[in-house]
Amino acid sequence: MDQQKSQQIAANTNSGSKEWHQSVTQDLRDNLVVKRVAQKTIAELEEKSRRRPTPYSGSLMAKVIKIGHVADGGDDAELINFSLADKSGAILATCTDKSKERKIKEGKTLHIREFIIKNGKVVMSYKTKVMVTTNMDIPVAMIEKAEHLIFPTSPIKKIESTKTVKVNGTDTLIRTISIEENGKKIDVTLWHEMAEEDLKIGQYLSISHYTNSAIDNNCER
Repeated sequence: MDQQKSQQIAANTNSGSKEWHQSVTQDLRDNLVVKRVAQKTIAELEEKSRRRPTPYSGSLMAKVIKIGHVADGGDDAELINFSLADKSGAILATCTDKSKERKIKEGKTLHIREFIIKNGKVVMSYKTKVMVTTNMDIPVAMIEKAEHLIFPTSPIKKIESTKTVKVNGTDTLIRTISIEENGKKIDVTLWHEMAEEDLKIGQYLSISHYTNSAIDNNCER
């Protein structure tokens, strides 16, 4: 009788252990592993990136601040550009694994491991482990720095007068401004209501949703 009870207890224990292991989610497994590996700050990673591009087996905990361009690469591939920040700094990041898109959301704090530091960026692939974790408070200065990594500001150097051109027979307002960043200048043509914005020399702009093209043959000055 005692032997039968012992066998039954052992069977129940093994069954309970098996059920517990089956109930452990992949995110929890990743979290347990993260706690055992070295965790670095963004400032420390930036120091590392100046030496040479290299795989990094440690972990990083940082908040997604701003998501930039997303390029569709097919069924399983997608290039997501975004910026990360912690209390020590801000850094650009890219991810080519489409399955991680649901975790890479603005305002989410992530535990990231098995990534590469390349050209001053955190490069994530299908091998990278990502887990959403407890919210991290980020200083305002670091948030602004991370935002500018995705949408850099550029000072206005020249503003031309507003002009009217015909586009497919319709009068359309345009104005060309010249902006400069890191010693390089580029002309930007503003269309419609943007051409009437009250802009000033030296003013800083954040420009997004633009096309890299000149006025086409449908326009008549």
